[in-house]
Amino acid sequence: MANLFLKFRTYLRTIDNKIQLNKQLNANLQELRHILYKQLIAQSALKTISIKELYSIKYGKTLPKSQLLRTGTKVFGAKGFMGYTERKPLVNKATVTITSRGSGAGFVSYIDEEEAFLTNNLLYLIDKTGLGLSFTYELIKSSKPSQFVTGSAQPQLTINNLKQLKLKIPTDRFIIEQFKNNTKRIEDCMSNNKIENNSLQKLRLAFLNYYF
Repeated sequence: MANLFLKFRTYLRTIDNKIQLNKQLNANLQELRHILYKQLIAQSALKTISIKELYSIKYGKTLPKSQLLRTGTKVFGAKGFMGYTERKPLVNKATVTITSRGSGAGFVSYIDEEEAFLTNNLLYLIDKTGLGLSFTYELIKSSKPSQFVTGSAQPQLTINNLKQLKLKIPTDRFIIEQFKNNTKRIEDCMSNNKIENNSLQKLRLAFLNYYF
């Protein structure tokens, strides 16, 4: 019995180590992507363009807590994953989001899911010209949308205010396409690591349920 318990602890430790390794790999890949973007901008001739020319900006939808379930469409809010809902997804591919309310208003992130429901404390962007997930994320984050947040007691970022945001992008579209191709490999690797971690978390839970 003691040997069995020791093996069990070893299995859990191995799973936990692999999960942490994948998280660290993704953090390193994010940093690599950021470095590639900074190099792209530093070495390119740039033009200034309004955010509304490149993206449609949408609000997430209100979702009462009573509609959060254990299965269905994944739900994301300003603090990340919240649960599931029976309601139809608002997005059907990886999407850049901006927190629209609360102390984190203006924070830029992205939802790496094929389908997701986004709550009303998020804004999300629809790419109108095919600039891609990684370029969009780095572009919006570096442009500091938080400068258009209003209100101190209840900070908020409205679509009308965000439409004032000016973006600097390379004049040569070919350079952007090269960046998209290079970072697509990074996106795929990060996505695969995330999928593996989800599977490892389920395996870990199965071990715990079996032995305890």
